[in-house]
Amino acid sequence: MYLPMHFREDRLETLHALIAARPLGTLIAQGPSGLDASLLTFLIDADASPRGSLRAHLARANGQWRTLATADEAMVVFQDQGVYVSPGWYATKRETGKVAPTWNYVAVACWGRPTIIDDAGWLRALVDALTARHEQGRAAPWATTDAPPTFIEGQLKGIVGLEIPIERLEGKWKVSQNRTGADRAGVAQGLDAEGADAARAMAALVRERGESRSRTRPGGASVLRDLVDDVAHGPADRAADRRAGAGPEAAGERAAGQHPRFHVGQVRAAGEGKRRGQQRDRQTRRHDGVPRGERKGMSGRLWMQPTKFSR
Repeated sequence: MYLPMHFREDRLETLHALIAARPLGTLIAQGPSGLDASLLTFLIDADASPRGSLRAHLARANGQWRTLATADEAMVVFQDQGVYVSPGWYATKRETGKVAPTWNYVAVACWGRPTIIDDAGWLRALVDALTARHEQGRAAPWATTDAPPTFIEGQLKGIVGLEIPIERLEGKWKVSQNRTGADRAGVAQGLDAEGADAARAMAALVRERGESRSRTRPGGASVLRDLVDDVAHGPADRAADRRAGAGPEAAGERAAGQHPRFHVGQVRAAGEGKRRGQQRDRQTRRHDGVPRGERKGMSGRLWMQPTKFSR
């Protein structure tokens, strides 16, 4: 999943909470003729594995379960309700006019090896748990025991169970963290004015996430830290981190986490080269206009050949 650092959410409890609140997930896996997808209602069991496990059931008539029985990996995507963000809400529109529309949303993607379970007892427990979860809070909650036992038994024969221990999961909270504080305030006000529940919920998220990233980046950041960020993700995202208030550790996390192809030693050597290059530039500026024969006393090392760094 494309995941800029300022939109990233790693807290396991937060990711599980989104799955529990928006349990309709899109199950995606490779089939014999391409990608297959099914929309299923999942339960998240936080204690079943280190990152939790997903449980659901598919209709036996849905041929995807046969593919899942031998699949090495499946992906499930959960989404909260997204909202359109008008560029007319940005303070930047009034300042420069350089704005464009976008869409704010929250999503969690999970990966793991699926297991198909064809056991009546397991399926009955799952159906009971799903029913209890979604009937809770109703004035007259329905339970599977309200239906004739033979009817429930027949229904269970028409489904198969699915369990996916989560091996990897990623959360993306794209809620205007890459905008300035004034732009975020405009987005929140615009969404509140729309009045819809989804818009007001997103406005609250924009304010919450904006406040959590309001810390400015400390001054005097090292050349190495900037270089790590430039090499790993590009100057544009480093600038976005500064606008979003991401801490100085964001660069290192990007290089180590999202870009493992860059070895720390290579980045460190490149940083050393960049520092020395800047030092030569400063010394060169100090010597501008000084006759070459008079420069030796000013710097005995300046006129050495540039050091070559091996990669």
